[in-house]
Amino acid sequence: MTSETWKGVLAHYGFPLGVVAAAALGLAIPQVGEFGRAYNLFTVAIAGAFLVSGLTLNTSDLVRELRSVRLVGIAVAFSLVVMPVLAYFMVHAVAPDRPALVIGMTLIAAAPVTVASGTVMTAMALGNVPLSLVLCVVGNVAGVFTIPVVLNLLIEGTQAVEVPIADTIANLAMVVLLPLAVGQILQRPFKAWVQRHRKALKLYSQFVVLTIIFNAVTASASRIGAAGLFSLVAFPASFLLHGLFLAMNLGLARLLRLDPASTAALTIHNSQKTLTISYVVWAQTFAAAAPLAIIPCITYHLTQTIVDTFVAQAFRRRMPVEENAQP
Repeated sequence: MTSETWKGVLAHYGFPLGVVAAAALGLAIPQVGEFGRAYNLFTVAIAGAFLVSGLTLNTSDLVRELRSVRLVGIAVAFSLVVMPVLAYFMVHAVAPDRPALVIGMTLIAAAPVTVASGTVMTAMALGNVPLSLVLCVVGNVAGVFTIPVVLNLLIEGTQAVEVPIADTIANLAMVVLLPLAVGQILQRPFKAWVQRHRKALKLYSQFVVLTIIFNAVTASASRIGAAGLFSLVAFPASFLLHGLFLAMNLGLARLLRLDPASTAALTIHNSQKTLTISYVVWAQTFAAAAPLAIIPCITYHLTQTIVDTFVAQAFRRRMPVEENAQP
């Protein structure tokens, strides 16, 4: 093959190949993931992605989305109330004899949206990043109040559920809000630099997605392996549930008549769920009675991380010409 042919192949299939490589490396060298988590390297990389967002986003766009009270309210309610209720009744109807699967799927569905990957993948899709950021912040703050209510109503015998409010808000501030604010402050003095390095900044965002996949695989592989045959049930269940959530959020976006960029943001980010809060709630509430309930949370997290990279690419290809021309 000629060099031009190789360039064409990499342009079309480079990122999907990177996804496969990141997952394979995560399985092959999980100790590297442990090292990265021990020294917060993944957190730093994610904060860097939000710094890039701050450097490149218009402040007026952020303010506009903050004023979209109706849209954000509907999306957050859909994510934190409708989706867990649907997950509980669907999984319970299909697998009533697998309480760990029912609890795990309900728990991950009740969790707020992801702090990192949803926004990064929205940017990859050329979606509405300001809307994604607002969904992230509002959804995570609201989630600490809705999770106890939703889980106590749905899962019989649930003990008092406590969500770490201070830790959740501190994490949002350090990983999302502070880097975003710094980027906004530096936007004007670094405007020329950002224009010159837009391509590199875009590649960095894609690199962050690959690190998220690598981190998810290295952190999950041992637990999934230890769960044995239960994992074989949890993976297809996670795939089906996440596919349903993507379809529902896409339908909601069309019902609300959102533009293509906002449709991408709502579809991708509102379907993603954070594993961190799910793990904390499982550890304090369900670990003793349902130790395997964390496995569906992990398999859903892995599923959304990998599947949504391809969903983002599909949205990107379908963006209007003027939006698709943006770096």
